[in-house]
Amino acid sequence: MKPKASLMKRGVLLSFFMFGLFYSSNTSFEHISLEEHVKASPDHDARERFCKVTPYSKSRLYKIPNVQKSISRWKVKRAYSGEESKVPFRKRNSLKICSANSTDYSMSKLRESMHAHSRQILKQLSYNEKVEVSPVATPGTSLLVQSSNFCAKPISFAFAISSQEGSGKIRGFMIADELNKLGHTAVTVFGKEGPLWPDPLKELRTCSTLHLCIFVKWDSRSFPRILLECKKRGALAFIDLLDYCDSNRKNIVDQWPKEIDGFILQSKFQFQVFQSVGFSNSVVIRHHHTNIKSEKLALRSENHAVKTIGFTGSRKNSGGIIQNFLGDIEIWASKRNIKIVQIVSNRIIAGKTKISDIYDQNKYHTGVIESVDVAIVWPKDFSNSEIYFKPITRFIHWLSHGIPTIVYPTQSYIEIAEEFGYPLLAKNTTEVLEWLEVLVSNKSFRSQISHLGLVMAEKFSLKNTVQQYSNAFCGMHD
Repeated sequence: MKPKASLMKRGVLLSFFMFGLFYSSNTSFEHISLEEHVKASPDHDARERFCKVTPYSKSRLYKIPNVQKSISRWKVKRAYSGEESKVPFRKRNSLKICSANSTDYSMSKLRESMHAHSRQILKQLSYNEKVEVSPVATPGTSLLVQSSNFCAKPISFAFAISSQEGSGKIRGFMIADELNKLGHTAVTVFGKEGPLWPDPLKELRTCSTLHLCIFVKWDSRSFPRILLECKKRGALAFIDLLDYCDSNRKNIVDQWPKEIDGFILQSKFQFQVFQSVGFSNSVVIRHHHTNIKSEKLALRSENHAVKTIGFTGSRKNSGGIIQNFLGDIEIWASKRNIKIVQIVSNRIIAGKTKISDIYDQNKYHTGVIESVDVAIVWPKDFSNSEIYFKPITRFIHWLSHGIPTIVYPTQSYIEIAEEFGYPLLAKNTTEVLEWLEVLVSNKSFRSQISHLGLVMAEKFSLKNTVQQYSNAFCGMHD
């Protein structure tokens, strides 16, 4: 499963990929501020654009609600360069990462220690003891340095996507647009042919130089020829893994293409797993939230009573443990005249909303969400995929609105909870109800959690996440 390392040819410092990956200030790459860079190079736009850049607002996919429908009409005319693996699904080698034994990795122990810490705080609150929740990293962790540092040598990125919605928008178009604003060059390559995007390689062919290709959720059918074109141009190839273990089976490979240089991962636990199977050239860049106006939100009032509980699930949560879980929560809430608002994949189940910005964020951030006082994020099941390989998206989505959020302790949630001392963790319905009682009755504590959530959301804003891309890959093309 090991890819052929080509990074040494580009002088990449191996220490750059050390565990933790929140970028030491001792890097040997030269950094200057963006402001200084622009002043020093008044013609930087003309001189440093390696490809023809098309912002998402000018893209042919802009405002198309479901490009898959238009593509489906072309299915008989489509020609793929790749195909689903012929190895039986459950025997595919890459699935080994999805069934990794968590006890083999030290980061998995964090789940138990953080849950114990959460229970201790809950016990103190039940005895009416005063608890202070401070938005400061806990011992042994470090906050991301908020820096305007900028690569002295801009990078050219290509983001390959298979959908213009969901991950394609969040980890493709949004990241690319912001990298271009930083002075890098970033294009988005749509891998599926159709009337709106007939030539997937068109954007790549405009590039005079290409340093890095990032494949957002590997697509075995559409991405191979894009990978080939990237390699012809001497680019490094990384896969943004996201929720790989829960992907469509046609995208689950047997062996990763040998041309893949590394992965963008969602947790330190994942990083340990990938190191153990030979993919040491990887980097942790967590999901950003999509609430671009979060910094303008006022904190929740201490005097405001809890009237609405929000729940984020998944489109696949149509029954089973979720329905039983929600039933218990609804019984508790109805006795207190509190209503439940259910969100599916961060979208309101019913009703239509108007587009408010180029990324159509109104479907994620609506007036209904603004009325939510407390939120819950719960897995659809307790599989390895849900617990160890899901990103922080749903959790940080609520926090970006200043909404105290009770979460099941999945690995990605636990890691950022530990970093900030966030306590609202629950392993079962009883613990969820205990936290709800505290949040309903203790307005001061609820306000503290609201403030802490906004601080956490700031770290995982679009701006700071894009800076991580710049920091992580700066100097790779030297």
